[in-house]
Amino acid sequence: MHPRATLAPADTSLVERLASARHAAVFGGPGSGKTSLAVEVVAHRVGLGIAPTEVLVLSATRRTATVMRDALALRLGMTTRGALARTASAVAYDLVRARTGRAVTLLTGAEHDQVIGELLEAQSLDGGGPEWPDALGPEVRGLRGSAPSCATS
Repeated sequence: MHPRATLAPADTSLVERLASARHAAVFGGPGSGKTSLAVEVVAHRVGLGIAPTEVLVLSATRRTATVMRDALALRLGMTTRGALARTASAVAYDLVRARTGRAVTLLTGAEHDQVIGELLEAQSLDGGGPEWPDALGPEVRGLRGSAPSCATS
């Protein structure tokens, strides 16, 4: 492993406390040391014998997950199989794909609205389509701009 980050004494004891827990959440503003703390917690756990593949760090954005993965690879002195740092969305995507055994396509908001709009249009033409909740009766589904409201109900 590479040298540890310079942490304040209070942070060093925090690393040890967090590393002994099964999970932890760390919150703070930009530049507050969240990444350094997370890297040190992971390094501590790996130093205790936890396999890197058993560790997952959730990050708010893809960019910060990439920064975290790079920092972890440098600190641990190794690349790992699979990503140690991911976004919550990426983890959810993989869980759905693992559960269904199929490739999953994520839609943007605009694509989602388009699909709902197509379903609404098809139903108005031939009565087919999904069974809509009672709160989305024909009057609501017929309103202009109803695709977004139907999508969120």
